[in-house]
Amino acid sequence: MAYDSPNAMVKRELNISNLAITSSASKAKYIIFQKSRLIAVHCLVGTAGTNASAGIDIYVGTDSVGALTYGTNTAGVVVDAAISAAIPADSYIEIKGKASSEATVSLAIEYQATGDA
Repeated sequence: MAYDSPNAMVKRELNISNLAITSSASKAKYIIFQKSRLIAVHCLVGTAGTNASAGIDIYVGTDSVGALTYGTNTAGVVVDAAISAAIPADSYIEIKGKASSEATVSLAIEYQATGDA
């Protein structure tokens, strides 16, 4: 589909560098103004997690839509989570640490703008 088509879809990325993850705490919220679809979250480990289940939970508004576990992977390891979740207009994506999770990570959140109804 051509970019000049009124139905063209545009992929976007949010990049979050050196996010300090702590247990069960909200670490980042990003407002998405246009109706979109969350596609994936990519995580670059900066400092290793404290246990094998260390990771993040991903929310759209107050709805949990996915999770990503980076465990005790060492710095430089990339972990991906494929997600398919609708993001309503004027909503937000939120990143929360899982219970007993502490680490430093950088994230790329991939989403796609979708046509308004």
